[in-house]
Amino acid sequence: MMPRGLLPFILLAGWILPAGAQPIAFGPGAVGPPGSGAMATLHAPVGHGPHPAVVLLHGCSGITPTVRRWAARLADWGYAALVPDSFGPRGVDNVCGEAGRVAPGTRSPDASRVPPRLRAEDAFAAAAYLRSRPDVDPARVSVVGFSHGGTTALFVASSAVVERLGARPFARAVAFYP
Repeated sequence: MMPRGLLPFILLAGWILPAGAQPIAFGPGAVGPPGSGAMATLHAPVGHGPHPAVVLLHGCSGITPTVRRWAARLADWGYAALVPDSFGPRGVDNVCGEAGRVAPGTRSPDASRVPPRLRAEDAFAAAAYLRSRPDVDPARVSVVGFSHGGTTALFVASSAVVERLGARPFARAVAFYP
């Protein structure tokens, strides 16, 4: 159980952004099909919809085969699954901070380089993109996050964060091992 008073500290820490940090914008060419190399990939279900949708937030090591498998599985289940890359466009490979993962002479991974607030803005922008699509049910857009993305999923589930960012809340939020 989280000690009383720790959640406000965690939420406050998430508001500290690195200098020059900007959320990802989802415009023409930013979203592509799986394997496209786009900033975000859309795994579309079969049929015309409108479908429920999920924004999948990757973990500290970026978009892994596991995240791609989850996106494909969700599409098979009838969900539009959007996987935004919160690291690549910012020149970050991972933020895991494991000593063995850092090449000699390179900067150590650091989760604060892409904090939950910044990823929350990415997630809300991804949701807005999904809601703009005619094949997505705008009332049924959820978020699922893994690890570092799980922390962000908890962050975006906070009504204070939704209010502060002026965002439309997600229908559901799932955090795997945040």
